Amino acid sequence: MPETLPPRPQRTRHDSVVEESSDSESLTAKTKTTALATVRNALSSLTSILRFSHAPSAPLILCFATIFLKTFALMSNHLYLQFASKALAWTIADAGYLLFIKALVSLLVLLVLPLAGRHATARRAVPAVAVDAWVARGSLVALAAGSWLVGGASVESGARTAGLAVALVVTGLVLGSAGNGITQTMRGLVAHFAVAPREAGGGEADEEEEVGGSGRGNGSRMGQLYAGIALLELAAVLTGNVAFAALFGLGTRLSSTGSGGAGWGSGWLGLPFYAAGVTFFLGFLCAAKLPMTTSRVQR
Repeated sequence: MPETLPPRPQRTRHDSVVEESSDSESLTAKTKTTALATVRNALSSLTSILRFSHAPSAPLILCFATIFLKTFALMSNHLYLQFASKALAWTIADAGYLLFIKALVSLLVLLVLPLAGRHATARRAVPAVAVDAWVARGSLVALAAGSWLVGGASVESGARTAGLAVALVVTGLVLGSAGNGITQTMRGLVAHFAVAPREAGGGEADEEEEVGGSGRGNGSRMGQLYAGIALLELAAVLTGNVAFAALFGLGTRLSSTGSGGAGWGSGWLGLPFYAAGVTFFLGFLCAAKLPMTTSRVQR
């Protein structure tokens, strides 16, 4: 020890306890600050949604409702393996091949949709918003039909009709996978309907551009809008997982007290997929109200 180093005062046990308590209080305060910042960011994102959804952009409200409903209903996909294992009397390993079919069809859809959309807009002169609206509607119809077919397989899950049950599950899975392009389509529609009213607003849009400068204000608004959509999807995921898990448990209990073989007693096992089909259909009703041209949004 160098001689010039001043001696340190001896720390008592009381001082150590006080320092540890102050450190814990500081950590608690930091945790509270982080939690408050998270809540504040979530509220800011929610506020951005409400600000963008004011009249006359009523189509935005329909887009938000469609996004929530389709995300909520898509949580039923997590039950495919358990459902196939029970309804078809397959092992989890055998039911895993269904995921390969789902991934293959989804890949084909994501490859075909951009090409078909480009052909419709470039060669057929169809407005891009009309293409997206029709893709959203078709995807929701496919998702609803696929969910109902998968749920209906539980009615035909007896030994004599096992082949029909497998056909229903595979067909429903293919139809449901064909609707997987809706996520990107809905984001495109949200961007279109968020910008269209402001372009038609005249002075208000010009004033916002002056404040933002070089389009940065519009980019910031769109960033807040997409953050709000992510929050909306997160809420749909949380509620959807809980709801469909509860429905699957209820359907399992009701089917076990039923006839035990094929028939409407075992059909309760498909309860979460019936509910998902209804939810997808409600999303289709919202998408069916979306305008097909920009002029209707501007009014």
